Amino acid sequence: MASSVPAIAEKIITLIQKQGKDYATVPLHEFYELTERERLKKSFMDSLKKELKKKSYLLIEGSSVIVISKDFNSNPLEF
Repeated sequence: MASSVPAIAEKIITLIQKQGKDYATVPLHEFYELTERERLKKSFMDSLKKELKKKSYLLIEGSSVIVISKDFNSNPLEF
């Protein structure tokens, strides 16, 4: 049985913190494994985004990767 959304959010945050990073990119095929899902339903992704946001993390979906980042300006663009 798949883990709950709060458990998955905590797992992702812990992995990012253990590596000392502010953000991580996860290839889509690995994200399925990480979330213990065979399909990524919109309702699941919305719930995961909300759970991560509670802990000040953002989840951004790309066409080939998922980006999970702390919600602060850790790498400001210089111009």
